[in-house]
Amino acid sequence: MVLPGVFDPTTGAELTRLDHDDRVVAVAFAPDGTRVATASIDGSARVFDPTTGAELTRFGHDHRIFGVAFSPDGARVVTASIDGSAGLFDAATGTQLASLLHDGPVLAVAFSPDGTRVATGSGDGSARVFDATTGSQLRCLCHGRPVLAVAFSPDGTRVATASGDGSARVFAADSGAELGRLDHDDTVVAVAFSPDGSRVATASGDGSARAFNAAAGAELARLHHDGPVLAVAFSAGGTRVVTGGRDGGTRMFDPGSGAELGRLDHDGWVEGVAFSPDGTRVATGSSDGSVRVFDAVGGGELARCDHGGPVVAVALSLDGARMATAGNDGSARVFDTARGTQLACLEQGGWVEAVAVSPDGARLATAGNDGLARVFDVATGVELACFDHDSTVVAVSFSPDGARVATGSRDRSARVFDAVSGAELARLDHDDTVVAVSFSPDGGRVVTGSYDGSARVFEAESASLLRRVIEMMTRPLRPGELRRYWLPWNCRHREEWLRWRAMAGDFKAARDLVDVLLSRRAEGELSEAETWCRRLTARGDTDLRAASGAIAARRGRYDEAIALWGQAAADGDARAALALAPVEAVSGNPQRALALLRIAVQSGRKDAAAYAVTINQTITGVHIRRVETAADAGNTDAFNFLGLVALLDGRTSVTIDYWTRSAEPGDWAAPVLLTHVRRPPFLDASV
Repeated sequence: MVLPGVFDPTTGAELTRLDHDDRVVAVAFAPDGTRVATASIDGSARVFDPTTGAELTRFGHDHRIFGVAFSPDGARVVTASIDGSAGLFDAATGTQLASLLHDGPVLAVAFSPDGTRVATGSGDGSARVFDATTGSQLRCLCHGRPVLAVAFSPDGTRVATASGDGSARVFAADSGAELGRLDHDDTVVAVAFSPDGSRVATASGDGSARAFNAAAGAELARLHHDGPVLAVAFSAGGTRVVTGGRDGGTRMFDPGSGAELGRLDHDGWVEGVAFSPDGTRVATGSSDGSVRVFDAVGGGELARCDHGGPVVAVALSLDGARMATAGNDGSARVFDTARGTQLACLEQGGWVEAVAVSPDGARLATAGNDGLARVFDVATGVELACFDHDSTVVAVSFSPDGARVATGSRDRSARVFDAVSGAELARLDHDDTVVAVSFSPDGGRVVTGSYDGSARVFEAESASLLRRVIEMMTRPLRPGELRRYWLPWNCRHREEWLRWRAMAGDFKAARDLVDVLLSRRAEGELSEAETWCRRLTARGDTDLRAASGAIAARRGRYDEAIALWGQAAADGDARAALALAPVEAVSGNPQRALALLRIAVQSGRKDAAAYAVTINQTITGVHIRRVETAADAGNTDAFNFLGLVALLDGRTSVTIDYWTRSAEPGDWAAPVLLTHVRRPPFLDASV
């Protein structure tokens, strides 16, 4: 069984061993060489300190992980898994930042040189480019068969892919346009750009490694093995290419001429190859159970380390001081290349899935496969609190103030508990196991990562949650959605969303916000509506005359309100017409009232026709039921006209009740109507 690790490339001494529970299939150093990331078919990726061997953080997928890579700044790690996702994680905390989804297993991952994008290759026959911050898909680069390897050009403008369709292709990273196709006679399993981005090297099951012009796609050179080629890498200067194959050979060739420069033999498949940063050494990993370091110029073997089983990946740190290897014994190792000593051997095991220390260091929280999370006193060992889940608890975290504990479980939920009483404060449901939880630095949010392919952020307070949701939305809820969630058209959700959009300069949203604010009775909301009206009017917006009239009416400036509604109604504003019609009727101008209702009907308010009968004084039971139906639906215009009917019948108290009910939700005309309630009823009208 392979014992992957890091070795001294000079002496071959093992420096560190980094253990998993199953085969480790990929390994990568952080750019500064201070950390090593590993990927295993046990479903975990881990970050280790290559000096001490301490496990720093761990990320999980639902299935095997086949690839891992650090971002250029070392702050993030991206993983490739057969669960159909690439996971983007915070390398320090293990928090999942994004999930990059495919329709099949993800087999390869790579960061762009500037760290802003991630390229993935998948068994679904595509390579995709994602935004490394938001996780949104930017481009889909199609092949006919699984994409087994991806690489960005050094300037980040192109993406090279290797596929089971027998081709390597180069795409424009921004547009997704195919720039070149590099054909083999069998599956292409590995691909690499030269440091200057001008050439691409490929490795294929057809027994050849080839170099192509990255711009034109022309083949520049070809080197043959006696079997499938499994790995390929450029030297730092781009003047040499090293390959590894099933024939047991590691070969070096000139990518310009194709001339073979050297051959380094193993007794088994060579599945991993890497140049040292200075180009003087080559490290190889083989199924013969050895990792070897060769002189890249003379070809002499400098060091050999036996693992006793297949080595599937090898990498050198940027300074060449350490070497990491991965094998199928479930371990990864890190070795000091100068002293030849093992720095760390990292293994997984035990029944406690996760632990967290409180900010003051006095308590320890644990997550267990018995479905319980517990808090202990570190000094005495006494159990202070116990939190229940319905299945194994796999993640745990303290809030910054130590007052709460967040947990993640295989029962598909994350939960927040009071760290003292154990009371459950919140439950955050997912569609699959929640494998990571963490509080924000201010304790106001909880972030979770789940096997359902999502990372989610939850607010600890409902008000903060509403603000966060509003900021994330690109539109307000539609009428059907409002009904689905039993929300009124002027609900706080819509108000907050409109306010956020209005502050960003969306003037239509500002006009809609005024309507929402005017549906309320609070002085602060009326003042805000007045402020928005002034801003929009100053920009020449005449659509605010009806709303400005409503504000004037609420302020007691009734003549001003009537004048503004009259101007707006003359331009076909149905809202102004419906507000002014009952005022004109109660003021003794029924013909004017009917004319205003006709304007409303012509502007799309079909309910205005029903209100006309209240002015015609030809009311029947059918007519009155239509108006009452509108009133039952919350239409304040209907309340106003029912008040007219009651006033005509001499039922003043009923009129007052109707118009007061209309005023409560902020009806525009109600304040004016209430000033007329003791005047004689409207004059007779013949229509």
